[in-house]
Amino acid sequence: MNEDITKKNLDQSIELISEFNFDEEDYEIIFEKLQIFLKNPENYELFKKISEIKELENEGDLKAIMKKLLKKIKLNELNKLLKDIIENEEFVDFIQDLFLEKLL
Repeated sequence: MNEDITKKNLDQSIELISEFNFDEEDYEIIFEKLQIFLKNPENYELFKKISEIKELENEGDLKAIMKKLLKKIKLNELNKLLKDIIENEEFVDFIQDLFLEKLL
């Protein structure tokens, strides 16, 4: 990835993703796979910061979760995490397949 994400890019992505109808199983799989990246020692501080956001504990809406994360997490931290994520082919393939399934 040659370009960093911006707040505008994130807002647009949140709007797009919020249109998908994910079920509980989808959310569980996505968050389970994301935890692998967050628990990476290089991302420990970010994982700790996200874990301490109390407003996320009972939130079930992906759009609301992402908006709250954007308010609490620095863009450079999210960019680092995103770069780690998109370098993982297995995860990217999973997300692409999931989104295609929801689009169809």
